[in-house]
Amino acid sequence: MEGSLADLGVSLISGDMSHRPRKRMRKGTRSCTECRRRKIRCIFPPSSSVCSHCSARGSTCIDQNDGPDATENVSPTRPRTSTPSSTSRRRTRVQSLPRISSRQGDLTARHTLVPDEETSDIETPSDHPPPLVAILDDTHDNTSMRSTRGTRINDAAAHKAKICGTLRSALPSYDEITVTLAKNGSWWDSFRQKTRAISQSEPLEPLLSFAAHAYTSTSPAELAILAVAYARSLGQGHKIFTLVDSLIIGDFSLAASLDGMECLVLLAKTYTDIGQPRRAWFTWRKGLAIAQMMGMHRLSPTAPPTRQRIWWAIYHGDRFTSLLLGLPHGFSDALLDTSEPKDVNLDSPEVWIPIFIHRCAVTAGEVINYLISPGKPSFAKAMSLDEEMDNIYSSVPSSWWDIPDKLPSSRIELNSLVDRLLIHFFFFHIRMYIHLPYLKQSSSSASQEVARLACTDAARQLVKCFLVLHAEVNGASLFDCKTSDFVAFTAAVVLLIGNSDSGGSARSGDLQLVTDAEKIFQVSEEDSGCKMAAQCRKALVLLSNPPQYGGSTQEIPIPYFGKVVRRVPIQNFRAGDDRPVSGYPQLTPSTTEASSSDVQSTWGSAYSLDYMGFTPALAMDEVWGFVGNSDDDTMSPFGLDVGMLDIDQDWNLFLPFTDT
Repeated sequence: MEGSLADLGVSLISGDMSHRPRKRMRKGTRSCTECRRRKIRCIFPPSSSVCSHCSARGSTCIDQNDGPDATENVSPTRPRTSTPSSTSRRRTRVQSLPRISSRQGDLTARHTLVPDEETSDIETPSDHPPPLVAILDDTHDNTSMRSTRGTRINDAAAHKAKICGTLRSALPSYDEITVTLAKNGSWWDSFRQKTRAISQSEPLEPLLSFAAHAYTSTSPAELAILAVAYARSLGQGHKIFTLVDSLIIGDFSLAASLDGMECLVLLAKTYTDIGQPRRAWFTWRKGLAIAQMMGMHRLSPTAPPTRQRIWWAIYHGDRFTSLLLGLPHGFSDALLDTSEPKDVNLDSPEVWIPIFIHRCAVTAGEVINYLISPGKPSFAKAMSLDEEMDNIYSSVPSSWWDIPDKLPSSRIELNSLVDRLLIHFFFFHIRMYIHLPYLKQSSSSASQEVARLACTDAARQLVKCFLVLHAEVNGASLFDCKTSDFVAFTAAVVLLIGNSDSGGSARSGDLQLVTDAEKIFQVSEEDSGCKMAAQCRKALVLLSNPPQYGGSTQEIPIPYFGKVVRRVPIQNFRAGDDRPVSGYPQLTPSTTEASSSDVQSTWGSAYSLDYMGFTPALAMDEVWGFVGNSDDDTMSPFGLDVGMLDIDQDWNLFLPFTDT
């Protein structure tokens, strides 16, 4: 069959038809070679040497009397004769067509890394023959094609140089960069270690060593990594983040490379660290799209470790932010091979830790679907997910869950402790959210009370991890991430809600954890002026102290968490307290902060807390009282874009103001 196809192709190109003389044009006819080849009418506008069709296509308009057709009609410079050798070559080209077709996927994936090929699948230059004819016709001149490709490569190099120049203009001198990185770059080791937790790859490169060669690099993505690292260390480089997002992540030809994906991972992680989980979620989602187009999701044992590391970093980042925001995750686990490695030493932490993390991430995807599905959450599904978390918990050595009373002195051991606690943090975050719908006091059944206790227990462990991660070493916290701090804050709120109607010694221990967390937020507020830490502290004070003025209920909304209702029994109204209470109290308490002992003495007798249910990101406009306007429903009455609100914003702006 292949031989007959080859003979047919050869006969079409080199058979008798190739010797048939072309028809000559009539005198007075004006037509270009391109329009004649396309068999369309050639129309010349008045006083123009270029026809309308060539002008629209942007191709060269060559008169037939001057073009190659004219000379071919008279005396062809290269007779199209068929020789045994040329026939054999053409047959080989035709037989190779199926193999070329099967390689299109690999070629496409490889071309995405080359800037000059970015639009090659959108349009084909009119002066190039169709691919089938180009394969069969060995007389085609490739000089113009090589010239065009060379021009594109030069244009791509100039484009890269321009982007590098723009990035360098936004950065200070090299000496100033190294001073900032040396002073505030302790986060780098944790970031690098976190992104290689699943796929153990090359040794970690120190930040200053990376800066030394990245500053003079001609790779825009590598220079952008340095720019993000500098802005992250500086603590106030939001303009640099936006610049990198636009120049690198927004340019597919630059983002679709290993350096570009490394830059995307760092940028998304930085958005998470500075308290902007919405922007982080959006960046992770773009990363998933680019990674899938690069084929990174098709994991294989022979895949380079760097590709695996980047893919898993994006996959896990998307799961964490989706769980926090209550948004759908971006990749189906049905497309992944979730089987455990065979013939490996499962006693080695380098083996079972990646398996543990991946099982947590897969379960997190199920929890997300369970929480955001329409209708009432299924209690049976919650118990099934909790059982899966029990299995994951039991799959690792029991000593691995221990939290040390004293920090190790070695920096390597400290980094290892931070990595372990972050995995603990992720695990208990998932487990707390499984039982969050049953934190309501209205869930009075015995089975749902078990879920309520499980939610409180997970929150307790989460707060303990938070306290250790914020232990100071050499004047800095072991780990600094505002989004993780916010998750710990919600865990502290869960502890307050879970203990609001119970007694016993466990309550005093939980309230002490809340008090310790409140102190950490206060230190962060005073030292760095962190707006999110200030609001977390004020909210904890508001929730853990009895109201100053009389009233029956107060609703306190918390972003991405839900409403907490503070109820005051009628018999506890103080005489003369007839001041009205606002439905949404401000997060700036007007009373002095009470000690934990004072809180314990009034807890339960003066007021109680009730949780009104998890509120995902899509409904935050309702929680904050946004009703939209007639022109644009995505805008709030305050002129703020609801879609871009994040936890680093001023929460008081998002609450309705009422006279008190």
